[in-house]
Amino acid sequence: MSVCRRILSWFLKADDAAHDGITEDLLSSTASGVPVVAFGFVCLSLQVAVMAYRGVGPTIPLLILVSLVSTLRMLAMRRAERGMDSAAGVVATGIGWAAVGGLVSTLCVLSSDIVLSTVAALTVTGFAFTAAYNNAGIPRLARTQIMVVAVPFLVGCAMSATPSMSIMLLMGPIWLIGTLHLVGTAHRTLATQVTTRNNNHYLAHNDDLTGIANRPAILSRIDAIAAGGETEATPFVLYLDLDGFKGVNDTFGHVEGDHVLRTVARRFSAVVDRRGHIGRVGGDEFMVILPDPAEGEVERIIAELKSAARRPVSLKGNRQARIGVTIGSAPLGPGGADAAIALADARLYMGKRRVREGMSST
Repeated sequence: MSVCRRILSWFLKADDAAHDGITEDLLSSTASGVPVVAFGFVCLSLQVAVMAYRGVGPTIPLLILVSLVSTLRMLAMRRAERGMDSAAGVVATGIGWAAVGGLVSTLCVLSSDIVLSTVAALTVTGFAFTAAYNNAGIPRLARTQIMVVAVPFLVGCAMSATPSMSIMLLMGPIWLIGTLHLVGTAHRTLATQVTTRNNNHYLAHNDDLTGIANRPAILSRIDAIAAGGETEATPFVLYLDLDGFKGVNDTFGHVEGDHVLRTVARRFSAVVDRRGHIGRVGGDEFMVILPDPAEGEVERIIAELKSAARRPVSLKGNRQARIGVTIGSAPLGPGGADAAIALADARLYMGKRRVREGMSST
């Protein structure tokens, strides 16, 4: 890993390792801060205008710098919605924007002009608090921004000819500690919100037992494919119902039955893989949509699914559960999703009846 990547990785690290899995979501949250940077641009530009009015500093170069860096910052934050690809730009422009704010404010306080010093203090305070909240998703960046904008300002206070301004060196560390603590609080709140949102999204779209898509999610997927228009091949719906699963529950109990369902669901998912989508639609019922099957692929997938179901499932105590699966299939045609599902269900029922008749005849 290069030095730059290590530095970037360090900046993106969450305060709690438990939140490492939501790094991209936390990064994306910074995109909402674009209006704040725009407001910051207005404030810094006005501050530079006051400097020009008071005859302090190279105001034209400063105004150009403020305009350039704020524009780059806003562009980087807009790209934050794209995820990790934007991380380097978000971090680099964040530090650059803080450096510009720190530079302008430090020049103001070094001027020993009481008006400019007051404006600079307001700017530093506003910048620190907006960094704490808008960049709470990247707490190490937020803390770095606060230090970059505040430390030069405090040093400038110590060097200022304004009477008693050096007292800021006593108050500054207390202010810094409080503001840096605020970053941690805002970060924990945001991380909790993101985690809760992601969990709710998962539960809304995934079966809580097997982890695959739940009934609403797989039906929604089928509807979307049906509404998507023609494909090179006709999409197919497969309706699956396990054979002998009730006997597993009756013999081994529901805990082992749940284990069998999870195992079979993983096997079915591995069979379908990237060729389609699978969901659990009932107790021991599953549904598969194959959006664009190749010639003969539907039959091959059905055979693979049946083979996967027939493989014994190991249980506790060196026991095994043996089940099977009956599958009804139907093309997703002009009649739409409901018609295809109804036909697949009817063919499944006929298949189950043949299985029962075969068992009774033996």
